[in-house]
Amino acid sequence: MDGETIVAVIAAGISAAAAIIAAMQAKSARAQVVLLQRQIIREEQAWHEEIGPTFEVLSGVLDSGRVLVVEVKQTGGPALSELFITATGEHAAQIPIRITHREALERQLAAPGAERRTSFYVPNGRDFAPLAPGGTIKVEMLLESESTPPVTAHLRMACRARDTGATWVRDLSCVSE
Repeated sequence: MDGETIVAVIAAGISAAAAIIAAMQAKSARAQVVLLQRQIIREEQAWHEEIGPTFEVLSGVLDSGRVLVVEVKQTGGPALSELFITATGEHAAQIPIRITHREALERQLAAPGAERRTSFYVPNGRDFAPLAPGGTIKVEMLLESESTPPVTAHLRMACRARDTGATWVRDLSCVSE
């Protein structure tokens, strides 16, 4: 072999090695991009949960042995355009619950031909009026049978932000007095 051939073979070998190294670096870079995308998604999800609505159970009272009244306050987060509530419990029947909310009442009363009512009925698991921080709702559940305290209720609240349309699901529990 002459000198030029040796140089050409060495150059070809170096080029092949460089191509292999470049392919490995590209694969590594793609893997890093995937990891960064997953991290960004996790951070966005954490941020989304952090800015979402927060709720507090103010009271849970067993009324007449068959009606559990749970008062819930929105303590933070955005104003909501929708709130979808399902209620379950150790004695809770899957039948209509009554939800009272001042803004909904005002909206109902402002409607042409509206009757004056102090509450309105919404089947369990149905949407109802908007809510904002500081606002309260009362969820009244008719129990399957006469009960004595304590009675435990679980509320699952699916929420939609009024301004952005973002959604969250929040779970609350209450033990009656």
